[in-house]
Amino acid sequence: MAVGIAVVGAGQWGPHLVRNFSDLPDCRVLWLIDPDPARREALRPRFHELPMSDDIESALTDPEVTAVVIATPTVTHHGLARRALRAGKHVLVEKPITDSLAGALELCELADAGGLTLMVGHVFLFNPAVRAAKGLLESGELGTVHYISMRRTNLGPV
Repeated sequence: MAVGIAVVGAGQWGPHLVRNFSDLPDCRVLWLIDPDPARREALRPRFHELPMSDDIESALTDPEVTAVVIATPTVTHHGLARRALRAGKHVLVEKPITDSLAGALELCELADAGGLTLMVGHVFLFNPAVRAAKGLLESGELGTVHYISMRRTNLGPV
């Protein structure tokens, strides 16, 4: 059975998440949530069959939605993830998970108590440059490494 997904946030990452989850055979994107009507309307030609709303409650009350993906400004992560977990939904939050340790710990406790999965997106985990550097370090090909530095040149908003 396909995982029913609601994507919250139609800004920088939201459209990519909708596209990527839609391409997975075991996923169905059921909602795109964003409070900004201009953002929703800008995406309507591309995702014309996808229900869109300004209120996350539409997705949280949909019994077909089993997971919520949050790609909103960091200050909103904790509140949105808490609502989704309390509604019994699995949650993927783009990094950082929250803007405080206390908030992150609360989300972990809610997920554990509900038997739910709480995940944080980590862009660099599967980054080809990072994986190549890791492979070189692990192989010993570079000898003893005393220092390594990498720079991401397209950070985007934080």
